[in-house]
Amino acid sequence: MKRLGSVLALPLLLAFGWSELAFADDRCSRGEGLPSASASENELRRFIEMCPEHAAALNNLAVLLENKGRLEEAKRLYHRAVAANPSAVAPYAGLGDVLRAQGQLQEAASAYKTFLARLEAVKRAGSSNGLLQYEDVYRDRLAQIPIKAQSSGQVIGAESITRTLTSKPPRTRGLSVRARAEPHIDIHIRFDFDSARLRGGADEQLDEIARALKHEALKDRHIVIEGHTDSTGTATYNRKLSIKRSATVRLELMGRGIEGHRLSALGFGETRPLADNATEEGQARNRRVTFVNMGKR
Repeated sequence: MKRLGSVLALPLLLAFGWSELAFADDRCSRGEGLPSASASENELRRFIEMCPEHAAALNNLAVLLENKGRLEEAKRLYHRAVAANPSAVAPYAGLGDVLRAQGQLQEAASAYKTFLARLEAVKRAGSSNGLLQYEDVYRDRLAQIPIKAQSSGQVIGAESITRTLTSKPPRTRGLSVRARAEPHIDIHIRFDFDSARLRGGADEQLDEIARALKHEALKDRHIVIEGHTDSTGTATYNRKLSIKRSATVRLELMGRGIEGHRLSALGFGETRPLADNATEEGQARNRRVTFVNMGKR
C-alpha cells in the first residue's frame, strides 16, 4: 500500500511522461514551469493555481500529501487528476493506496484493478510508460485485499499474510517509511486505548496470523513482531507501550500453537512512522504491528 508511504523516501511518482494529456492552455499543456518531483507543497500548489487541470501536478501533490498522512486531501486531489484526464493511469494507484489506508478495501481493490487494466492497455499498445515497473507491486497489493469483511473490521487472511511474508518486498511509490530487505507485513491489531489489552475482534486477525505461520513455507522461519505507536505521549512511554503490545501478540500466537523460540517481540514506539502524526488518519496508520520474516535461525 508506502502506500504501498513515507515508508521509502522514493521520488514522487510522476516524473514520468504524460504525453497523452491534453490541456486547454498551451503553456500548461507544454508543462512549462512544472515543479520537479522533489518540489515542495507550496511550489506544487502555486503551479496548480496557474494550471488547475494539470493532472501530473495534481497527482504529484496528492502523493506528497499522502506521504504526510493527509489522506482525505490526497484522495480529493487524485479524483481531480482523474477528472482532469479521464485516461490517466497513475492516480488510480495512489487512490487505491489511500483507500486501503482508510480501510475502504473494496473501493481500493476497484482502484487497483483500474490501474492494472490501464497498464495492460499501455502494454498492448506497445507504449513506453515508467509506471510499468510498478505492475507487480500493485498486483501484489490487490492480492492482499481480504476477500471478506468481518463485522469487527477488515481481517487480512492467512493466504495473503503467507504470500507477503514469503515474497521479496516490492518497490513502493508512496506508502512506505523505509526500505527493508526482509519480507514483512503491517497489520492493525486492535488494542484498548493506551493499553496492551486486546480489543474485541482482534482474535479473528490473530487466528489468521497463526494459520499463516503454520504454513509449510513459514513453519521453520523466525518471525520478529514489531510494535509501533503514534506520537501521542512521550517517546519513552510509547516505546514501552509498543514492547508490551508486541509481547502480548507473541503470547497470543504461542497460545495458538506457534513455538515461542520462533517469535521475537520488539517495540519501536513512535520512531518508525508510516505517516504524519499531525493528523488522526496518520496516527491511525502508525499504530500497527509489523511481522518480519527473518529466515531460518
